[in-house]
Amino acid sequence: MAFLNMVLSIGSIVVLFSVERNCEFTYHIVGSFEADPKNGKISDSSPIGAALLGAREGEEVVVEGAREQNLQIKKVSRAK
Repeated sequence: MAFLNMVLSIGSIVVLFSVERNCEFTYHIVGSFEADPKNGKISDSSPIGAALLGAREGEEVVVEGAREQNLQIKKVSRAK
């Protein structure tokens, strides 16, 4: 179930578009003990997870790190 303008938080599933890589991907934001990046579960304390927290569908976030990433938030939903 998707919610318009839902604020991203732990438990959110987010579809992102990477401007640099020109591709779309999905992440499930979880706590650090549940993180499993190979299976699309990223920690809220990871660089991408931290940048997404508090953002909303339709916004663009910049992830700081070894290389800067511009990510557009396409869709936000909650895990079932």
